[in-house]
Amino acid sequence: MDARDSRELALAPIGVSDNEASPDTRTLSLRARLDDPGLLMPGQVVRARLSTGAAPLALLVQDQAVGTDQGRRYVLVVNDRQAVEYRSVTVGAMHQDLRIVRPKSGF
Repeated sequence: MDARDSRELALAPIGVSDNEASPDTRTLSLRARLDDPGLLMPGQVVRARLSTGAAPLALLVQDQAVGTDQGRRYVLVVNDRQAVEYRSVTVGAMHQDLRIVRPKSGF
């Protein structure tokens, strides 16, 4: 991902990794082989996002749609009776111009 977490620069499997994170820098060294490095250079230090399996249920919403209520995050949804309901959510990362939200209970 780029520095703003808005654009994916490369996608590659991890080939080699350290077995522990540095307590001083809170980093972990990883090595990946890229078939098409694009903008990346050999030996360049980057920030990586690791996927560990299937993503949990989540929705993408406009960031402005997420409200804060005494430290809790929420969205307002319209139910099947056309009534507005308050739903507590856990807020995730931005994906392009949308925010990932996960319900604390079912949507």
